[in-house]
Amino acid sequence: MANKLREEDDLLTTVNYTSLLRLILRQLDQYNPFQFSSDNKRLKINVDTIARNIALSDEISLPASINKSDHCVSINFSDESEDSFPQEIRNIRDKLRDFLVKITPNNQSLEKSINKLLIDLTKWKNYQKNKGFEYAFSDINGIKKQRLTISNPEKIIPNNSSLKLHKLTIKVKNIKEFEQELKDSLRKNLSTNFSDVDSEIYEDLELTLHEFINYSDYRKNKQKSEIENLVDLVKNEAVGRLKKEAKIIYLEYILSQIDVNKNSDAIYLQDLIRRLRLLENYLNDKNKGEGDYIVNYEGLEVNYRDLFSRGEAYDMLPIIPLVEGYLGEETNESKGEKGFIFGLKLKLNGGVKNQGEKRESSSSLNYYLNLLNPESKQHQEELGKGESGKRKILKIALLFTFIFASRQDIDGEGYDINSELTYNPIESWEEKVLPILQSSDNEKKKNILRGIKQGIEKYKIETKVARLEKVLKSFLLKKSVIVPKVYPLQIGIRKNILKTSADKINEDGNFFQSTIKTKDSLKFLAIGEARINDDYLCHLRVTLTIDDIRYYPTQETHTLNLGYDLTGIKALPIMMLPLSDEKVNEFYQKEFQQHNLIIKEKKRLKNKIKRLFLNIQIHRKPFFIASFFRC
Repeated sequence: MANKLREEDDLLTTVNYTSLLRLILRQLDQYNPFQFSSDNKRLKINVDTIARNIALSDEISLPASINKSDHCVSINFSDESEDSFPQEIRNIRDKLRDFLVKITPNNQSLEKSINKLLIDLTKWKNYQKNKGFEYAFSDINGIKKQRLTISNPEKIIPNNSSLKLHKLTIKVKNIKEFEQELKDSLRKNLSTNFSDVDSEIYEDLELTLHEFINYSDYRKNKQKSEIENLVDLVKNEAVGRLKKEAKIIYLEYILSQIDVNKNSDAIYLQDLIRRLRLLENYLNDKNKGEGDYIVNYEGLEVNYRDLFSRGEAYDMLPIIPLVEGYLGEETNESKGEKGFIFGLKLKLNGGVKNQGEKRESSSSLNYYLNLLNPESKQHQEELGKGESGKRKILKIALLFTFIFASRQDIDGEGYDINSELTYNPIESWEEKVLPILQSSDNEKKKNILRGIKQGIEKYKIETKVARLEKVLKSFLLKKSVIVPKVYPLQIGIRKNILKTSADKINEDGNFFQSTIKTKDSLKFLAIGEARINDDYLCHLRVTLTIDDIRYYPTQETHTLNLGYDLTGIKALPIMMLPLSDEKVNEFYQKEFQQHNLIIKEKKRLKNKIKRLFLNIQIHRKPFFIASFFRC
């Protein structure tokens, strides 16, 4: 779930299903989809004919006006359909009920006919069968449970905990004052950086700033101002960025509890932290322009600053902390503070199921490395996903170069483990990789992606990752309790968000470089240590706290039995089957025909769907193909 500093405005795309519902009702006037079986034990439903007729109809219209930026359609109704929707549903319901009444066997009431289909679940108790709907509902006896406590009474041995949890608390402060601080910073920026411009231009700047921070034009157009959009961006997305920083801090927290002199492999943890910080420094280099981070692959252009601005930026690494297990919020309105509490866990190069018929499993490291191989099936599948897959490949190229590229062969003669801390991936990236990814030569890009994979594998990264994994597992088994640790930070708005041309500011009426409406603006947010920083326009104070929570056993134990209370509970199984298929029909006759159930007959639709899509492409109505064939 998303954690925000306040509730976001509901601006989701609205829908209007009126046309579709009325079309369904007209189709029902011509076709009864219900039929009882000859023994009255099964109710068959066939809506494929209705779905096909509707999909082919010229009267279909999209229920939503989909914009390019829309990723989903909400259940928010448009004004013109909000009142009519319930009645249209009732009309369809009444029509279907009338159909059922007409076909009820022996002129019985509908209620009585349906009740005869229902099965009392007590008849299935202790039933044993491999196929069919029956379930044993077996009792479970002799379950033991023991009460745990997070307190530590005198009789409890400190190192004798049964469970432990590392808890992350993110607390953001002075939220109420943030918008005013932003306005004050804009005033200060004007007086400091534009004091030498012509007096007439400066007066225009003052007028522009007055309108900009008082939202004059935006209020006229009933829109949110750029400042309000920026404040919303911080409030809605800051927690995600802080989670990203918390992952590195958690690694530092772990390293602080390990004696590097006694465990030389801890250097691999130290190096992981060092390289993550190098990547952060590279992406946040104030001396670089946006063009320095733009690359392209297979026709897609991306900005690396944008790609790595999200909280999940590092989650594709085989070993990385994950901030999960949302445990709650705490708010102090008087102080303008809000806190979020999470659990912390470690991703330790677990298995990833590859795509394909065999569903082979490989380690996380090998899976993502294989995505860099242009000849691999996984790489081609990602390209088939469009923009998201291409972004993923480009993201892995930068991430894995910075984290795993090396010149130290762990099995080589004279290997010095301390040398792992000397390699600078920035130099190799900027000299050998970046120029090619910024070029238009696609073959060279494939070669460089392949080269990144081969270079990483050459220096035995799998062995190094295995040693790092062992170090972290050893830490997790540590019994002694670690005292809580607080990390003071700040969320800063970078000054590079500001325009530097007075003429451009007056012309656009905007002091910001770009419109603050999408997550692409996250690149203007920075997370850093709590100290004076001239690179920030303004900031929010934050603390990250990591607690080592232990659960201790008590003397309180219980034994209990579990059983199912099935009294008065009845069931009516529903199956969706293509009974026209010979093998399916044979299996159905053998295993399910004796059951009371509802059957929704489905036909083999492959050829039909193909023909329908040819027709739909002409009418430009693909939305309803998905809608009706999922029924």
